[in-house]
Amino acid sequence: MALRFNKRIKIAPGVKVNVGLKGVSSVTVGRRGASVNMGKKDAHLNIGVPGTGLSTRTKVLSTDTQKRVCDAAIPTKQKTSAGEFFVMAVGLVTIFGILVWLF
Repeated sequence: MALRFNKRIKIAPGVKVNVGLKGVSSVTVGRRGASVNMGKKDAHLNIGVPGTGLSTRTKVLSTDTQKRVCDAAIPTKQKTSAGEFFVMAVGLVTIFGILVWLF
């Protein structure tokens, strides 16, 4: 039997951080009905109609997809660090969060 731990911490209105045994597992920005969730490997856009149970989840960014596109476009491999991916993902989530908050 494996030990599991998961805790969701609200940092600001519309910003939550999920923490597990190994540290921060994901960050969610948005409110009920529309949010973006960024994990270590993927970013997902979540859209739903509150109170109905209808929702959809779409992958908007993946490290696997990013790697395949880079390998196909550039003959010489260039390694992107996890820090560059994280900065790009945080920027995407911030822009989406502001748009959701405004509307």
